[in-house]
Amino acid sequence: MVADASCKESLPAVGQKNFWYFRSYPLQTYNADITRAVIVMHGNARNAPDYFDAVVRALYQDPSVLRTTVVIAPHFKGYTGTSACSDEVLQDELYWSCSGGTTDWKDGGRAHLTSGTYSFTMIDRLVNMLNDQSVFPNLTTITITGHSAGGQFAQRYAAGNQMALGASISVKYVGCSPSDASLVDSSNTRSGPARTSTAARRRPDCRPPAIDAVAGTLPEEDRQPRRCLA
Repeated sequence: MVADASCKESLPAVGQKNFWYFRSYPLQTYNADITRAVIVMHGNARNAPDYFDAVVRALYQDPSVLRTTVVIAPHFKGYTGTSACSDEVLQDELYWSCSGGTTDWKDGGRAHLTSGTYSFTMIDRLVNMLNDQSVFPNLTTITITGHSAGGQFAQRYAAGNQMALGASISVKYVGCSPSDASLVDSSNTRSGPARTSTAARRRPDCRPPAIDAVAGTLPEEDRQPRRCLA
């Protein structure tokens, strides 16, 4: 794990289970400096610490942005007992499937051994925490982004969530290089499935510095571990 352990927090207990995420500033401590938030989703490798660390390192290039931006990387652990989906899961942790079905984290699926706790629900709760003006009175923008499977998650969450935020906060969704994307147009109705296109909305050129850092293309000095900001 590259991200320092001090960056790790858990959402308030979901039943008897915890959901962990990494954050550059605490989400329950008053911070008037924060004007924007970035929620970055990991891909199929479920390497949330790497994505968190990459985005924070990219922000170090502009200290003023670093000071005013909170970075959050949710960690959707996967476990089905297969070699491709066998994260270490503690007894009190939520976990999902990794490849399709009603319990796949990428599709907003239900966590295993729960009756109504979904991966989309976790993002709803994080967004609600950011929307708390008693903690972040000057926050105006939330960006939800991800690369590859994380890009799929970001655009599916954009299409499926029902969050209602205050007029002072805008939410942006950036899906980088998803292998498929939902294409919502006039041929779709609420009662029918959304059309999907493999090519229509792919963004293979969507490679901000944060994603380049994950790929290892930033200079070595910019890939050195840094501690959490608070």
